[in-house]
Parts: sequence; structure tokens; C-alpha cells
Amino acid sequence: MRYHANIVENIVNAVKANDKTLAKEIVLDEIATIIEENPIHITNALKASNVSIGNTPTKEELIDKSAYAIVNNRNFQKNIAVVLASQEQNRIPA
Repeated sequence: MRYHANIVENIVNAVKANDKTLAKEIVLDEIATIIEENPIHITNALKASNVSIGNTPTKEELIDKSAYAIVNNRNFQKNIAVVLASQEQNRIPA
């Protein structure tokens, strides 16, 4: 499912409504979109979080490393939040 509105606002609203499932879906959907469109941002977030990853990882590797890091790496959680917010700012309105 694609959420094309303000991602940060959608996540905040889902958390306020105590809908953790929706919040998780929104975050994972946005990470998938970034992996598809701008994988270097995910690669940089992983590297900044001290996750071992090559310079040109496959999309599958980005998915695997991101899925593991989002649960187990506090630095990645912070770094991916910055990436999500910056991608929101760069998004062209429909």
C-alpha cells in the first residue's frame, strides 16, 4: 500500500491513535519506496549506523539489512527517521 500524503504527519497521527500496525506499515512502505527510488540514502543511513554494507548493495541486501537494523540498531532508527523526513521535504506535491 502506498501512502502519498505527508509521511511524517501520517506516522504521528497513527502513533497518536495508538495504531502501531498502521505506523509500521507507513514506515516500511516509505523505506521500500526509498530503496526503489534512491537506494543510496538507505545505504548511507546503514553506514552511518555502523552496519556493514558494500558501496553498491543489491536491493535485496538493502531490504535484509534495513529490516534487521530497524529492529536492532538504535542509530539506524534515528538515521532512517532523518532520511524519511528529508525525503518528505524533497517530494514534489501531486
